[in-house]
Amino acid sequence: MDDNIMNALENLDMEEIDKLLGDSNIELDIDKKTKNRIKAMAYKKAGIKRKRYFYRKFVASAAAILLIVLTSLFAVGVDNIAAALGKYFTFIPNYGIIENNNTIQYVIDGQNLKAENSNFTMNINNVVATKDTVSVSLRIERKNFNEEDFMNQKQEEWDMLVKTNQMKGLNLSLMAQDNEYNITSYLSSSGGREEFIDASFKLSPEDINTEIIYKIKHIDYNLSIQFKLKTYESYNSLEEIGTTGYNNNISITAVSKKNDGVLEVDLYSINKSEYHINSFSKQYEYGYMDMDLHLMTSKGLREYKKPDSHTGPNTKFYFDVSNDEKDFVLKIPYLIVKTHESKNISLKIPEVGEKITVNKKVEFNDSVVRITEVEKVEEGGEYNSLKISLEYDNKSENVIMCGLHMSRVNIFGKPLGGGYSSNKDEDGILKHINYFLEEDEGKVLRLNIQEPTYYLLGEYSLELEAE
Repeated sequence: MDDNIMNALENLDMEEIDKLLGDSNIELDIDKKTKNRIKAMAYKKAGIKRKRYFYRKFVASAAAILLIVLTSLFAVGVDNIAAALGKYFTFIPNYGIIENNNTIQYVIDGQNLKAENSNFTMNINNVVATKDTVSVSLRIERKNFNEEDFMNQKQEEWDMLVKTNQMKGLNLSLMAQDNEYNITSYLSSSGGREEFIDASFKLSPEDINTEIIYKIKHIDYNLSIQFKLKTYESYNSLEEIGTTGYNNNISITAVSKKNDGVLEVDLYSINKSEYHINSFSKQYEYGYMDMDLHLMTSKGLREYKKPDSHTGPNTKFYFDVSNDEKDFVLKIPYLIVKTHESKNISLKIPEVGEKITVNKKVEFNDSVVRITEVEKVEEGGEYNSLKISLEYDNKSENVIMCGLHMSRVNIFGKPLGGGYSSNKDEDGILKHINYFLEEDEGKVLRLNIQEPTYYLLGEYSLELEAE
């Protein structure tokens, strides 16, 4: 290329790039949509970080940028690259990363907001607000935790549920200036000492802005916390938020901080796959091929601790580290995922002690479940159990089926009650189910097999920034 042209390209400013891809006389055989994609990638390659404004800073020549973009378009195709262009990300700590957010208007202003008394400490993990809803996430710690008292409390709640068919309500309210709003929906979980609550409140739109001082009140615990809302920042790439890895159409971004000998790591995912994420680490005592999430440091391998309780898949991990440890790399060897597929089957019920070879195949998208044999055994229930033996034919080397759920259905496929126990091998792969039979079961057990669960292999190696 002529040196004068090269020099001109290397000194293009933002306006000139716009002209080159917009209204110039240069013939480029691409449509307007593709030009916009190239322009967006050019901005990104140039190191321009968009929040509420543009930084006019270049770290590569415009000619090289356009060459990289055009080469990429031909190498992997416009449709594949489209998924990476024209995106922006909203990062809300302890909540998630939202892609192209057009729903959440405000987030909490401030951090480490808490209240306490002699019995409880209440922290606000996060707050998000839409045009008419404020959602508050709380963590509550019992100071004088007594396991026996806690179990008695839970037994009372269970007895109440059985008696009235209603769970004990959550006594929370939200004050917006002089207006008080009652809770409209919530999720809660408790591991004993800690309790996590995600509560939502429906508000008048005029009561949602950055000027109002709000107060969340837990009436039963006699605690309240004030907070305000603020607007949020957006990012052009996940890497601006934290170190990010990509596998199987799922990105994982790690945000970490080190304090008092503990490294805290929060994981945020954007899932473009057909799977639902169950876990980022092994479940219970089982892990595939004896592998599990762990931390590598300058002093070796560190295992994690998790919160006592959490809702949904756990995304927070703690590691004990010394003051002089460094070079933190988080290793995630697999994810545990599931799909929402389901199939109905029927199995013949033999006599007690009799074993029947079945070889019934149930096909899902990623694996074929083979029911090899059934046997009626005198265990697991008042009316004995049907022992169901399982094998799997996986369709991909990196998608390993490890479990499923079964539920009894009638002849029309309508769900009925029922339960079972299960046995797994050393890799946590389900091998046998003892399905509890009922009185007058008959000769056939009709089941719905749903939510096939897999180890989704593909390591994430995330270099953490906390030192």
